Amino acid sequence: MDARELWCRHCSVTPPGCLGGEDGAATIRALLHADRFWLASPDSTIQGMAFDELLADRVRARLQHDARVSERMMFGGLAFLTGGHLTVGVYGDGLIARIGAQDMDAATAQSGVRPFDMTGRPMRGIVVIDSSVLDDQALDRWIGQARGYVAGLPPK
Repeated sequence: MDARELWCRHCSVTPPGCLGGEDGAATIRALLHADRFWLASPDSTIQGMAFDELLADRVRARLQHDARVSERMMFGGLAFLTGGHLTVGVYGDGLIARIGAQDMDAATAQSGVRPFDMTGRPMRGIVVIDSSVLDDQALDRWIGQARGYVAGLPPK
């Protein structure tokens, strides 16, 4: 087993040149993996799960200095957890944000915001925000709202 295979198994990705690496859906063109942070090209996919890597990088840049934040593949996208609680994530080309059930009506009344629904049954307290409405100020606001909600949850 060479170092590239170890890297692939550790990270659960298939970089170019590894098994399936030239298959566009299974390829990640990672430039760097250090700790839990990625710097990758905009057309990256991980294990066949396509999500907006540019949006993921924008979210990561805002959260990377908090040692309690970790990344995990969830919901067919990339989730950012704070102390083990889902906080925000990137799903397709949108941001998912855990804001709590009490704020759902106000949030979904905004343009580009809908309940997070993967199975025909919306997940309580989680919204998806289209990337088209996520300028830097809006992204900071949604991340802040999600972090505020998660800060009030009991520790895991």
